[in-house]
Amino acid sequence: FSGFFTRRTDLYVSGGFSTGDAGTVSVSQNRVRTYTGSARLRTALNQTFALFAEYVYYNYDLGSAVIVADGVPRSLDRNTARVGVSVWVPVLRK
Repeated sequence: FSGFFTRRTDLYVSGGFSTGDAGTVSVSQNRVRTYTGSARLRTALNQTFALFAEYVYYNYDLGSAVIVADGVPRSLDRNTARVGVSVWVPVLRK
């Protein structure tokens, strides 16, 4: 989803979910699940520069029967927050 609060401020939100079996036999121990979500708030300073703040979440969970390499965790939660400046540069000019 995305939209503008004002002429200069917009919000972008997205999310996803995936589930499936890792293997040929469908049992709950083979289940693999992933979740992701993100949100970004951006405010234009002028026609070229904008400030933004963004949050991203990611999770995966592997079933107990899924074979993984040494050092690979069976589940992972990752949270990321970032702030920055985006620049708009036209590629073609009329």
